[in-house]
Amino acid sequence: AMGGGGGGGEGAALVGTAHFRLYWLCLNVAYVCEFFMQTLVKRGYMSQRWMLVLQQTLMLVSTAAALQVLQAVRPLPAVLSFALNFLRRGREVSNGCIVIGAAAALESLERSQGRGN
Repeated sequence: AMGGGGGGGEGAALVGTAHFRLYWLCLNVAYVCEFFMQTLVKRGYMSQRWMLVLQQTLMLVSTAAALQVLQAVRPLPAVLSFALNFLRRGREVSNGCIVIGAAAALESLERSQGRGN
């Protein structure tokens, strides 16, 4: 299920876990709350200090959830995606295609090596 990412149907299993759902919820809440709290600060309904405390609390929970999900991430495609998105800015679609192709090739290679042993 959740582990070093050996391929197969692990991605489908991952999104069904409580860890991933908490991570996804935190990601979306952080995004929405960022803009909402900035509006509250600008209009004088919240102090900036209190907004920062709330953001730090949300980041703490989000980090804990992300660390659980990271256990199921395949390191090579993740690093490749990270590097390509810095090196080839504005080409997210082709970067994604490259990463998917590399991940598929890696999985195929791992499967063929696993059968040979």
